[in-house]
Amino acid sequence: MLNKPAGYVVTRSDELSRETVYALLPAQAAQLRYAGRLDKGSEGLLLFTNDGDLINRLTHPTRKVEKVYRVQIDRRLSKNDLQTLRQGVNIEGGRTLPAGVFVKSSRENGMTLKLVIREGRKRQIRQMLTAVGAKVLHLKRLQFGPLALKDLPPGRWRYLTPGELRALRQATEPLSQ
Repeated sequence: MLNKPAGYVVTRSDELSRETVYALLPAQAAQLRYAGRLDKGSEGLLLFTNDGDLINRLTHPTRKVEKVYRVQIDRRLSKNDLQTLRQGVNIEGGRTLPAGVFVKSSRENGMTLKLVIREGRKRQIRQMLTAVGAKVLHLKRLQFGPLALKDLPPGRWRYLTPGELRALRQATEPLSQ
């Protein structure tokens, strides 16, 4: 598990010579694959593994694995805007699944939201908020399935505990036929 800081791209190597998340990991992690991306400006929980089947189960849309984000936006949303996000909005690639949207704080010139989604399209949260006329100022993934970032400092990584690995595998067990 890595707490990705803003400014790093999620790729093994970058044609534009930007810093990649692999620069934050130990040398022996160079061959690990990541589960789910975060764009350069986003922060938060990233998972790395050598288990390709687990990555597929974590990221495949049919699994609907929950991902939880804290998002700061540039304006206050109306009750109607919040309900629109909760019901699903049209973005690139089609309509989103219903989302959990919770107001954590509100001020005159913005809001902090907790968003819970069960899919993971490219720049999905940014697109969802754009669809209701808001701009994302800060985005951080706090949770991926049963795993929570908790107090892992930005730019730091740690191994998953045996209990976390069990919870992750249980949450992504193969679907029954």
